[in-house]
Amino acid sequence: MPKEHMVSFPLFITGEQSDVLFKGAQSEFDRTWKESGLFSEYTHDHEVGAKMSDINAPREAQEYIWNQYSTMTSARWKHDGFNWWTAHLEWGKTLFDPEKNRGWDGGGIGSWWFHHYHTTGMGTYEDLIQTPEANIDINEMMDRTEEFIEDYKWKKLSL
Repeated sequence: MPKEHMVSFPLFITGEQSDVLFKGAQSEFDRTWKESGLFSEYTHDHEVGAKMSDINAPREAQEYIWNQYSTMTSARWKHDGFNWWTAHLEWGKTLFDPEKNRGWDGGGIGSWWFHHYHTTGMGTYEDLIQTPEANIDINEMMDRTEEFIEDYKWKKLSL
């Protein structure tokens, strides 16, 4: 059986360089966090001791977590007990925990792919939960999805 699939992300507060997509979806906390006085923003990685080598994961996973941490769309927030960097270290431990059968390789198919997989007839739910994502031909799945959509449109417009 493949490893479980999981989608998660540390507390994201939009930064000054966030694009319009994020600016329109702010929560009340996201909009007022600076006013609270509990959080502040840092500029340099050394302020919180951030180093990619501290991420306890395979190299590809280290790079993935580091890139998520380094995004320019998020504020690099901190408060007295926690910060954006520490949140990423903890997130990495959650994502890549061999004791909980989570890791960089062999994860189950992502929830975003389920509809493509099931609707196009590539397999059943039972097949899906037994299949590691790496064993699924994504190109075939996308081709079948495109065919399915075109067929659906043709049937709807032909009525």
